[in-house]
Amino acid sequence: MTLVAQTWEYVEHVTATELERPTAPALPDGLVVVVKEECECCRMVAPLLGALPAVTVYTQDDPAFPADVDATHDADLAVSYHHAIETVPTLLRIVDGVEVERLGPVHEVARL
Repeated sequence: MTLVAQTWEYVEHVTATELERPTAPALPDGLVVVVKEECECCRMVAPLLGALPAVTVYTQDDPAFPADVDATHDADLAVSYHHAIETVPTLLRIVDGVEVERLGPVHEVARL
């Protein structure tokens, strides 16, 4: 095998195994909201989150935000990264572990 062929085989192996994006963290079925305390829009919708049925809240910065909701701290932003959360607040609807709908920014979330 030539050096070029060996190098190409190694590159294919690295690309196929070592550089793959890790599996995205699973999201629970129902409504999932991603927020952060630093976001003015998130602070505006925070009081409404407790009224949403079966909502799961992920917070990007302050683990105590929002105050009246049991939120999961996305400390390493793995959920946000793997689920391509580019703006907050973002509302996702998950069915059978699959995202079926996404709303954001806040004016779309307010439509609900």
